[in-house]
Order: sequence, then C-alpha cells, then structure tokens
Amino acid sequence: MLKEHEQIQIFGAIICAIALALYIRSDFFDKSYEENQERRVIFLFWGMLSHIWSCALTTLVGLWRYPTFRVFQPFCGGNVFVLFQGFGWALFGISVTLTLLAIVNTATIGGGTALGILNAFTHIILTLSIQLFDESSEKKPAITLNTIPTIISDWKKLVYLFVIVAVILFESDELCLWLDVGMFGHSIFVILGTFSFGLAATTTHILGYRFISGYQLFQPFEGGDTFIVLQGFGWTFLAILFDLCVAVIMSPHFLEVTGMCTLLCFIGCSSLFMLLTSLQYFTPSSSYSSTLLQSSLLQASS
Repeated sequence: MLKEHEQIQIFGAIICAIALALYIRSDFFDKSYEENQERRVIFLFWGMLSHIWSCALTTLVGLWRYPTFRVFQPFCGGNVFVLFQGFGWALFGISVTLTLLAIVNTATIGGGTALGILNAFTHIILTLSIQLFDESSEKKPAITLNTIPTIISDWKKLVYLFVIVAVILFESDELCLWLDVGMFGHSIFVILGTFSFGLAATTTHILGYRFISGYQLFQPFEGGDTFIVLQGFGWTFLAILFDLCVAVIMSPHFLEVTGMCTLLCFIGCSSLFMLLTSLQYFTPSSSYSSTLLQSSLLQASS
C-alpha cells in the first residue's frame, strides 16, 4: 500500500505527463490560420496550468512526508535541498514566463515541445529536492544572516537607481514596439537598459570589495555555500540577459515578440535581487580569518 505522500507524488507525475502532452500537441497546429492559433493558445494555457499544478504538488509531497516541512522556509532544509529548490523554482519562473510569451505571440513563436520538456525537467528537479530535505537542519538557516555595514545600505540606493532606470528603458522599448517606432529607437533602449543593469551588478561587487571584510574582486568558490549559490545564479541570469539582448538587437524576428522586453526586465531584476541578497551571506575564507588574527596579535604585541 502506497503512503499518502507517494500517492501525491505519482499524481503529480501524471499531471506533469499531461502537461507535456498538451505542449507537444500545440506544435501540430498550422500557425498561419487564425482558428488554429486559437486552438494552440488553449493547449498552451491548459498545459501551463497543469505544469503549475504539478509543481505545486511537489510542495504538498514535502508537507505530507516531513512533519517539519514548511511552505516558506528560506535557506532551511540543508544546502543541497536549498540548491535544488532554488534551481527548480528559477526554472519554473522561466518556463511559465516563456509560455505566457508563446500564448501572447502564438502567431510568431513555436517551441511548444521544447517548453514541455523544460517543464518536465523542472518538475523532476523539484521532486528530487523533496527527497533531499534534511530534517535535522530545518530549524536553522543553511547559514546565518550577516549584518552588512550601514554605508552599504546607503550605497544600495545607487543600485536601485540603476535598476529603476533600466526598468523604465525596457518598458519604453516595449512601448516603442507597440507604437511601431523604427529599429534605431527600439535598439537604443535595449542597449541602454542592458548597460544600466550591468552597472548595477558591477556596483554590488564593488560595494562588497570596498566595505565587507575579506571580500575580494576575484574569489572563486569562496564566501560560503549560500553566497556562492546566490552569486552563481545572479551572474548567470545577468549573462542570459546580455545574450538575449544581443539576440533582440540583431534579430528582427525578436522585435515581433510582444512582452520580450518585459521578460528581459524581469531577468535583470531577478539577477540584481540575488546579487544584493548574497552580500548578507558572505563569509570570509579561513585563510583570511587566520591572516586577520595574526595581524591583530602582531599589533597587540607591538
């Protein structure tokens, strides 16, 4: 006899398979006919809802399997669990956003099968993360939250300013698309918005180097597990933003995609959120701590 959480897990897998079938079926319509476009939207919409349902059921599996499991438990449950959950829900957000883009631009965007595979992979990652939940570490975060210097909090306003400017530029670019402004007007907003996000990300790194003890400009795989994960996701999202912006500028096909600039704006804001949050989880390396201790002892002896 299957346990309750195993029954929910199987049901979630079935829903995920249904979502994959709906996404694949959406690719078999000829997009040149308006009637087929409406049918394709229906299949994509129900596929997206099934995907959301299947991913939500993974959380329900955790609630039924572990008494200490919570719906909201930031950085709790063990480092591996946190890593898989972060990666899974990041993919979830990307897949749902891409599906919405495909629905809005059903006449120009295909790729229902690719979206279905991405959704299935997301479900697998989230399901695996539940198996990796560590009950012994549920009451405490994977790493304690550090208090950052007040001066960083003041300088973070500059980062917020860059982000606000980037958002305005990207949404202005979306407006240019609706108003059918020429190619130059469309591209210049994308270029300036991307540059503004890049400045914001660079500023966060400089703030860490300037005001956080032990922070280095180049410190591969140092700073603590949570810091490394957040930095990795943050800079990866920023790289994706740059790649997509180049594609938007160079390919006229992307100019026809309604909502693309809003997607780019969302990716950029997510990147900056993770980079700023990572500063609070930075932990100096053991070599730096020992060097600092030696310097303190030398000063005390002199």
